Amino acid sequence: VLPHLQRLIDAIAQTGARVLVHMCGRLDRVEAQLRTLRCDGFIPDAAVSLQYFAQAFPDLAVVGNVSTFLMHQGDPSQIANVGARLARGGVDVVSPACGLASATSLANIAALTDAVTGPVAVFSQEGTARD
Repeated sequence: VLPHLQRLIDAIAQTGARVLVHMCGRLDRVEAQLRTLRCDGFIPDAAVSLQYFAQAFPDLAVVGNVSTFLMHQGDPSQIANVGARLARGGVDVVSPACGLASATSLANIAALTDAVTGPVAVFSQEGTARD
């Protein structure tokens, strides 16, 4: 699989784009192989410690890894705590690990954004700002 993945990464990189690789699950069994990939950054699953990953892969941008389940079903204060901890922990970009469920509340999305960048306006479905 890795030779095919590397060919894809190389083809994307030749266009001038930066390449982020995402992999679900724990990485301990494939960590040695990941070290051979030539990419710009990595988006590990929420099961992976980003602090460990940032230390183990210092040349890669580290992106993530707030649990998609937490974003969808969690309490805004929990999400804010995780986001703030990741931002303080040296993560380059704080984001959901595997995407965002379409039913994720705006309050939960705002909680993550606020924890990382400061308060932002939350808009209703009608496009008007809410508190």
